[in-house]
Amino acid sequence: MNMKVKQIVEYINTFADEAWAFDRDNSGLQIGDESMDVHKILLAVDPTEALVDEAIEKNCNMIITHHPLLFHPIKNITSRDYRAATIKKLLKNDIALYASHTCFDVSPFGINAFIAEQYNLQNISFLGDWSENFYNLELYVPCESTDILMQHLFEAGVGNIGFYKDCAYVLNGKGQFTPLDGAAPAIGELNIPEITDENKIEAILPRKKKNAVISAIMRYHPYETPVFHISEFCNANVGIGIGVIGDLSTELSADAFIEFTKDIFHVDMLRISDNYKNRTIKRVGFSSGASTEYIPIAKSMGADVMITSECKSYDFEFAMNNGIILICLTHFISEHCFTEAMKRILLQNKEFRDQLQFLISEQTDSEVFL
Repeated sequence: MNMKVKQIVEYINTFADEAWAFDRDNSGLQIGDESMDVHKILLAVDPTEALVDEAIEKNCNMIITHHPLLFHPIKNITSRDYRAATIKKLLKNDIALYASHTCFDVSPFGINAFIAEQYNLQNISFLGDWSENFYNLELYVPCESTDILMQHLFEAGVGNIGFYKDCAYVLNGKGQFTPLDGAAPAIGELNIPEITDENKIEAILPRKKKNAVISAIMRYHPYETPVFHISEFCNANVGIGIGVIGDLSTELSADAFIEFTKDIFHVDMLRISDNYKNRTIKRVGFSSGASTEYIPIAKSMGADVMITSECKSYDFEFAMNNGIILICLTHFISEHCFTEAMKRILLQNKEFRDQLQFLISEQTDSEVFL
């Protein structure tokens, strides 16, 4: 059986759910038909026309990138839009394009987690918790209908927490109600009080799945008027978050840490605040992409060094004034490991290993140091 775009997208979503993406983001299938067969996939950071040319040359009919091609609405596909040639080539050559952007940033399997692993960080936590992006569901259902309803809820997006899925808490009790004239009760008779065995289900759901979950409840719950409550989830640590902070297994001199960082990101030069001399580093903060707003948070969480991209002069000034070492990468370099991290996820699937080929693009940074 050939692999379909839909199967690949659904598998990626088990590791980096599109529902985790920022509201302003456009992670997901950008171009292509979900029913299309896939035989070879090209992995890259940026969706460019040159990347599509590379896919054509290497006979890849699906591209997976970190950054979306379609980020802002397109009103016209003309020669004036730099995206137009890319879109036309993708369509003409039947190449599907999928982007896993901010949902991959916050994923426990994504870029930040991958870099934490390269540094062998211990006692890891998030620089920015993502709990505000979730809701808590409380739902009452007859005991005999619990299992089938929970299955539909899981399919709608309920119960994914970090490295676990299908998470829920079920509490047994008694439900009471009296059907009035005009009702069509699934259990009980009109105007007669009814007491029945019910289960209370509690589970977490991403904010973007709220409408899908409500639809599933209304469609599959046996009651004419299901009783449920969805509230904001305010607890910390739901298993995903922005950036990472943790401790090196062994304290390093700043000079040794700088060389270590060059090796991890495969660069010869780094932009660094001029307060690293004669310093040692134990606690490390990292956030991929443009994440300078997390520099003060890293400092407040005890980081000796913070690594991110797109730093401005005032970010370096903050670092100098507050005793935290700041290392600034290019945006591309800070996220270049996306290809390796995504490939590792895809290769965990035996069917994919047997039926698909995965290539890492030769794409390089458009920003250079001379």
